[in-house]
Amino acid sequence: MTQWSFWIGSLAFPITLLTINAIGRWCFDMEQSAAGDLILLFVAFDGTVILQAEDFAPFSRGLQAASGVHAASDLRALYLLFIVITFALWAFAVFGIERRMQLAHVAGRGFSMSRIMSMTCYIGTAAVAFVLNTAPFTA
Repeated sequence: MTQWSFWIGSLAFPITLLTINAIGRWCFDMEQSAAGDLILLFVAFDGTVILQAEDFAPFSRGLQAASGVHAASDLRALYLLFIVITFALWAFAVFGIERRMQLAHVAGRGFSMSRIMSMTCYIGTAAVAFVLNTAPFTA
């Protein structure tokens, strides 16, 4: 791990994601949320795994079994795919589900069955991001 990859993974990438999150929410006049921000945390985790794949590869038993070695390049390729999927999950959760929930609240429609379904989908999206990002490190 080089000095620059440490600083990029530790500070620059999470600060960039935080800025994107803040600007996106500011443009749509939205509050912060736990599930959306948890998904964004996994985007930062994906970036860290990509930058420091050599350090994470020994902990991925599935990739070790498939290739017989600590496959950092395989882990990096897998997490490049995961970062795109997780970012799309974040955008869907925040600008799709959360935005609709906020508009229903502002309109005074109360707490209906559609809001319960929206909340379930919202938390389910965060759960999908959690499973997706931790699966390579479970056995």
